[in-house]
Formats: sequence, structure tokens, C-alpha cells
Amino acid sequence: MVVDYTKLMKKTKASSIYSKPIVHCINYIYSHLHMRITLECLASEVSLSPGYLSRLFKKEMGMSVSEYISVQKIETAKNMLRYSDYSPASIASILGYPSQSYFTECFRKATGVTPKRFI
Repeated sequence: MVVDYTKLMKKTKASSIYSKPIVHCINYIYSHLHMRITLECLASEVSLSPGYLSRLFKKEMGMSVSEYISVQKIETAKNMLRYSDYSPASIASILGYPSQSYFTECFRKATGVTPKRFI
């Protein structure tokens, strides 16, 4: 399910008009939501300096790289909670959060409720 959602979002976002490095970053982020993604890693992936990529990403996407990654992980988590039988602990692990408590904190900050109360 995560893979299908990722592919759908990739197509949707890629159809908008963004520069090649930003499209590559978006694709990389969707393909690696299960991992910790850093600005340095993305910059290396698109052969740009981290500072320049950060400014370009903010200009084109309207948010920082880390904000974008967080939003995508929370949206994926919300869909997993709605449409799968995964527990919040499993979702935290699948999406590369270091702990369930950190995932719960991020989820609550973004949605106003805990993952268990979301549904």
C-alpha cells in the first residue's frame, strides 16, 4: 500500500512544473520515506550544494526540505492508519522514525491527535 501511494504521489507531484533537481528530490523522498533523509543526502543526489538546494527547494515548494519530508511522512502515516491494519508502532518503524514516542509526538503536532485517536 505504501508503494502504491508513493507511486501515485510521485506522478501527481512530477506533473507540476518544477526544476529537474526539485523533481529528482521529490522522487527520491517518495522512494525513501522509510529512511532518514537529510539535506546533505539530497544535495549529493542532485549534485548541488546543500545551501543552494535548500534555497531552491524553499523557493519552488514553499517549505523547507525537512518540513516537506515531515508532511509526506505524516500524510503516509494517516493513510496507513486509515486503510491498513498496521499499528502505530509498526507505522513508526516502517516510516523510519527512531521511536514510536517520537512518531506520536510528530503526529500529534501535525494533526492535533495521537495516532491511536486518529481513526
